[in-house]
Amino acid sequence: VAGFYLYDWQFPPGLGDRDLDALVREVLEACSAIGPISQQQALRLVLGMGYNKESAVSKWRDVVAWRQAEEMHVLRSRLDDLMCGEASVTFANDSDVYSKLFRGCPCALLTMDERPVSVWNAGATNADKVTSLPTEDLKAW
Repeated sequence: VAGFYLYDWQFPPGLGDRDLDALVREVLEACSAIGPISQQQALRLVLGMGYNKESAVSKWRDVVAWRQAEEMHVLRSRLDDLMCGEASVTFANDSDVYSKLFRGCPCALLTMDERPVSVWNAGATNADKVTSLPTEDLKAW
């Protein structure tokens, strides 16, 4: 679908006889008018919003607004600069988040031009400690 291999079990209920490729193209086109979006993001929106184009576009509008309000472009630029340097990349309150919210296992890959790509295998929530993590620390992370 949309250039990606998916198994039957990956489709939420309700697909019916929809042309999923066409729906992803429609969502991609509509969402592109709101903010930059990849084909993979459009596919995820379609699946996550129950194959509903209007819901997918509305969700993308919310995502773009949140990213702008939280100045995610500044964070992305800072992390991109760090990843191209020798320093390690860290996030605010990361030790608390990793010990109280979930366990993460970062793995390192390199692109063809030797830039790092992070792949995270996030385990289950640590239910015993998650309530001790301040909401502001989680938001900052």
